[in-house]
Amino acid sequence: MATTYEQHLKDIDIRLANECQSAFDLLYDAKTEDDVWQALFICNRGNRPDLLMNAICHHPLSQKTINEMIEYVWIDSENVYHYCYEWDEVWCNYDNPYQNKLIKRIFKQPRKLYRVGNLDGKYQSWTFCKDVAKFFGIRARREQDKVWHEEYFSAEQIVAIFNDRKEKEVIIRR
Repeated sequence: MATTYEQHLKDIDIRLANECQSAFDLLYDAKTEDDVWQALFICNRGNRPDLLMNAICHHPLSQKTINEMIEYVWIDSENVYHYCYEWDEVWCNYDNPYQNKLIKRIFKQPRKLYRVGNLDGKYQSWTFCKDVAKFFGIRARREQDKVWHEEYFSAEQIVAIFNDRKEKEVIIRR
């Protein structure tokens, strides 16, 4: 007998809950940074910010590992605005000397950045590129996620710069 669509969704929810529980169990038992990495890797995307914050708070991780984990989870995430308050807790632990040097080189004077979406959260994702911001506006479903913003930011407000997804992304701190 074929399963209904609703049953299929329930099965997916159960599978994701089990994967999440397995990841948190692995994190709880973690003895090394590699164990923490394994937990982070098997965790589903939506729960990674929480798992990451737990790892940072409860495991003796090097700053280099913390930076790498934050970058990994951020770059692999979708719809980070749904988790803006979790990310506020995570980003305050980020301190990457390479990024600090890059920021000082690029932001010698304030630069105009663009964003489409709400301005919730202390840390936000902006871009150097108008077309990238427009793309996110087109993709947005809710009206409040289609609001256009342009603003100048100085080096002191910048946390990180990424281009892994060709988004010319800048993480700012308000």
